[in-house]
Amino acid sequence: MAQILKKLLISTSIAAGMGFAISAPASAASLTNASVDNGSSDYILYCLNGGQTTSDGCTDLDTVLGSDAGNIELDGDSETPGGWGDAVSVTGEISGQSITVSSLTAADWLADVDGQELGLTWITDAVTALAAQNPVLGAILGSDASVIAGAASDLWDYLKADSDAFTALFSRMSDPNVSFVEEEGGNINIGLIGHFNAFDIPGYEDLLINGLADALDVPTALVGALLAEVDLSFQASELVKVIYNGETQYKYSFSATDTGVTEASDGVSHSGEYIVTLEGAGIEPPAKTPEPSLMLGLAGLAGLYASKRKLQK
Repeated sequence: MAQILKKLLISTSIAAGMGFAISAPASAASLTNASVDNGSSDYILYCLNGGQTTSDGCTDLDTVLGSDAGNIELDGDSETPGGWGDAVSVTGEISGQSITVSSLTAADWLADVDGQELGLTWITDAVTALAAQNPVLGAILGSDASVIAGAASDLWDYLKADSDAFTALFSRMSDPNVSFVEEEGGNINIGLIGHFNAFDIPGYEDLLINGLADALDVPTALVGALLAEVDLSFQASELVKVIYNGETQYKYSFSATDTGVTEASDGVSHSGEYIVTLEGAGIEPPAKTPEPSLMLGLAGLAGLYASKRKLQK
């Protein structure tokens, strides 16, 4: 037993000398000095209260952005008739650099992003995700990328030609509910709170029916009758405009996790959390350098090895 303890103590002292340790993962850097830009009052703060989020008595932006299910809805009037107008944004600092997260305007959807209008890019991604999440729609649209691209293009043309439909859809996708902004491991993650199932949004299914009917050139009633027999589900976040390090990006996601809470007034909002990422946008973690104790430990091992070699000669 004494020999075992002696070996254990020697092994432990060598490991300590070589700097072996279990370290906790680096903590995420959160948004600091956050404020709503230009003194805008067109936003809504939501705080978590039991199993629901509520705007009642919710007044502190820092508390909202630091909680699990609290959030700030940017451009809170966008979904009301005539309410979709100027962008509303929050600016703060992340790892010492300024970052702005913003709602979208109608002009953003028409903006050229990598050679294509943002609206068409988003609709193409949305139709692809919609087909993947709903087998019946997937069977209608097929898996051919060119067919999906064609359907998306037709739907985009339909929306641009119908200003009411354009506003009805895109105003609802332009007022993100931001729950957090964090930098970790060189990436910036932004939490967006929304619907776990976008078809819980009033009028969303009607937009899909009208758009599909137009894209497929079939009667609206036929599409409506077919979809009436289907339990549609669609995970889709609202979009957020991010300005960081001199670059503007539009971020969105089609993958949600269930928050387990809902918004108090309607019982369905805030049920899904989406996380979007600016990859490689944050401060890169410093390169790991050997600890001095590790270098001393390695030098000691080298010395022991050299002595052993001399004794063997």
